[in-house]
Amino acid sequence: MMFKSKIAWWFYALEVLLAGVTVAMVVLAATAREWLLVVVAAGFVSLMGFVMLPMLLNTRYVLEETQLRVVCGFSTWRVPYKNILGVKPNFDPSSSPALSLDRVQVRYSNKDGGNNFLSLSPKEKDKFIEALNARVG
Repeated sequence: MMFKSKIAWWFYALEVLLAGVTVAMVVLAATAREWLLVVVAAGFVSLMGFVMLPMLLNTRYVLEETQLRVVCGFSTWRVPYKNILGVKPNFDPSSSPALSLDRVQVRYSNKDGGNNFLSLSPKEKDKFIEALNARVG
């Protein structure tokens, strides 16, 4: 079962703002014939697109047979259901594979015996929590 990430309006706004500022830098640098700055700004736009676009298009949470698989851009996390300690709604703004602050915190034990957590932002939050809890047992 696959759940897409909810994407908050501010994430889109941040994308547009960063792109706008960078395009303005390119135009101003080109007008002033500052070619090194043009190259740097164009490189920044390319890098931003390379990193942010896959996050927008590819953030998802997959409930597989024995594990939760989280995909965000080029990163993947795998958490076996047997290691999951708890699932609860939260609004934690810390860095995580979530594109919204309307989140679900998944606490789990790691290989070292310590506890860790992932904050996720599935579009169908209640359905995700219910389906994950059913697999965790």
